[in-house]
Amino acid sequence: PAFQPACGPLVCLCPLPWDRGALLGAPSAPEGCAMSRLLWIRSESFDHGVFNTSVRWTVPKVQEFLESLQAALPSTFISRETWVEVATQSCKPTLTEIEAVAYWQIFVVLQNAALGQKGSADRLDIRVIGLLMMCQVFCPHRVRTDQYAMSGEMWPGLERASAVSSPRASPRGTSPRGTSPRVGVSAQSSIQRGRDASTAMLAFVRQHFSFFLQVACSSPASEPASVSSEEFDVLGLILCAGTSFSQVLPRLSESVPDFASRTTMPFKDLKRVVDKLLVWNDDMYTSVEHTLGVQATVEPGIPKAINVSGMSKTTWFQRPANGDIDVLNITCCSDCTIY
Repeated sequence: PAFQPACGPLVCLCPLPWDRGALLGAPSAPEGCAMSRLLWIRSESFDHGVFNTSVRWTVPKVQEFLESLQAALPSTFISRETWVEVATQSCKPTLTEIEAVAYWQIFVVLQNAALGQKGSADRLDIRVIGLLMMCQVFCPHRVRTDQYAMSGEMWPGLERASAVSSPRASPRGTSPRGTSPRVGVSAQSSIQRGRDASTAMLAFVRQHFSFFLQVACSSPASEPASVSSEEFDVLGLILCAGTSFSQVLPRLSESVPDFASRTTMPFKDLKRVVDKLLVWNDDMYTSVEHTLGVQATVEPGIPKAINVSGMSKTTWFQRPANGDIDVLNITCCSDCTIY
């Protein structure tokens, strides 16, 4: 689907081939990793799901938004029509109608791509909405300098939510055109996927994993006593699991041995397990950008990827036009036409 944000370029979204078994691959686990299971971040949920709106999201704001959303709904599923109505009238903070529609379109595409749920585009689990709203808190602009990285101010956190000054508060300084106050994050940022950006995303998920898990358990206000395997599987929207980077498990809960013998697990115990298993998948989400339009040499079994990043006001053609591509990563581009 395509939609026109309130201010900014036309954004076209289509389900990309993020097949668990075919795309997230690597020949082996990281060196020195003795565990038989791995968890890694689905970077596409952040790369393609985060964009600027009139709301400068922080963890407390997401929590307040989800609590008001739950209070207005009789069930965990919501229709597109109800979402637009509730998000613009009942939720705190409220969204504009165009923002609510934009979020819905993106969330449906990411759910279909990451979770393989090819259901109706008119119905979403509010836990999916909650997880992707939480992704909005991550601010890649803060990774630009060592000063921000060293100060720990890479995103608005729980403790300093009201005090941290977000670059989103000065949109004219970050917009590629200098006149668009609400351009998507991917269009504004000139950051390539360097090691700092990957480390920041991993640190963000680690720091806020408790709240991600609370959202999956439909309990944004407090930590539940236990987590079911079904609730943990909902986190498959932002995480992926495997016995190695090339052997992807169909369900996230299969990465936790305790779920094989019981259906629930104490919240704190599960959090400790995830903290030990969570790594960055450098094979799928490489930290080194290749020359634009040049396909990197890969080992057998690794998906053939082309990275298009950091371009502005450019027309880009794939050469050769009929070359094989398993994964096309388009990040940090603005005002571009890509064929």
